[in-house]
Amino acid sequence: MTGEELANSVVVSPVAVEAARTIYRALHTELSDPNSVLYEAVASRWATMPAEAQFGIGRLLLTDPMKSGVTFERYRLQAGVVPETGVDDASIERTVALWSAAGSAVPKLAVPDGADERVMRVADSLQMRGGGSVVYSRQEATNVPVSDTTVLHVVGAANNAPRERVQSALEFIEAHNAPDVRIVATVDPSRVLRQAELDKVAPFAPNAKNEAELMIDSALSQGFEASVDNPYGTRTLQDGSSYTTLRHANGATLILLQPATQTKVDGTKQTGVFNAYSALLKNPDLLGGDLTLEDSDIVHISSTHYGAMAILNNLRAVHDLRFSTESFHVIGDNQASRTAQAHLIEIGLATDAIDQMLREPTLKTALLGTE
Repeated sequence: MTGEELANSVVVSPVAVEAARTIYRALHTELSDPNSVLYEAVASRWATMPAEAQFGIGRLLLTDPMKSGVTFERYRLQAGVVPETGVDDASIERTVALWSAAGSAVPKLAVPDGADERVMRVADSLQMRGGGSVVYSRQEATNVPVSDTTVLHVVGAANNAPRERVQSALEFIEAHNAPDVRIVATVDPSRVLRQAELDKVAPFAPNAKNEAELMIDSALSQGFEASVDNPYGTRTLQDGSSYTTLRHANGATLILLQPATQTKVDGTKQTGVFNAYSALLKNPDLLGGDLTLEDSDIVHISSTHYGAMAILNNLRAVHDLRFSTESFHVIGDNQASRTAQAHLIEIGLATDAIDQMLREPTLKTALLGTE
């Protein structure tokens, strides 16, 4: 084993591992129950497959059950099927078909009749509505410790979600009376808003054309003010990232960071969390003072619905980047519109993320630990 291989055989972030193990344990417990509603969902999907495709079925709790390698923005997966407009980033050599039937014949992942409450119980075990040891609703913000090294990481999103997330950050600051807490919002400016999204955000972001502008307008609508005449203007950093600064009347400062897009070894795009951490590691002055990302207490602000995947993406990012933070928590809004159907899809995505980690000896050992 080379020195690099030996170094990479160790998970350097016990904080990220312990957070991820809360999700692993909950899913393992559920999947160990032969009467789990998740198996009912699988059986229901299987039973409605074309007759010639009911044998040899592979992974069933996935939005993309073909495992084609096609990647999509999370909001486009909420229907439970692969979008027809998807483009495969991967080469044909990476495409793996697990069915004898066409992908178009695969029924959507759906909650079995009358099983909504049971699915929601699984979602609660994964902290998808807050109330957990790592994921909290914004009404539970006082349960999340605050320190001089706390960094609120607001992640970009679609539709009204960026505005909700800025509100969560402000409510966290108000709950702790801590206007000096650092806020870093990270977005993907290459994601262009489509017409349906433009219509939804028009009341508070009528001029926004991409995710970065939507986050800026979301912050402005929540009482932040731009430090320059053009709120969409940014400063470019040496690694290709860019940023702008907004300030709130309560004293809070928000750094809107547009991280440079990183790619994996196979050429596919890295996650937004990976891109954000990479940019902050390369540009430590963004956090201000002597604070580094390694010294920070990260409070990831998203939706509680996405908390499980936030935890898993955090482990993947810190492991690949070889660093650790002092702590990691998630807070966010808990929208009533998040139905059992939406939660089932997210449970499937979390299941797949853990499955991929368990194929890597280092992460497998870290996740399994000692029960």
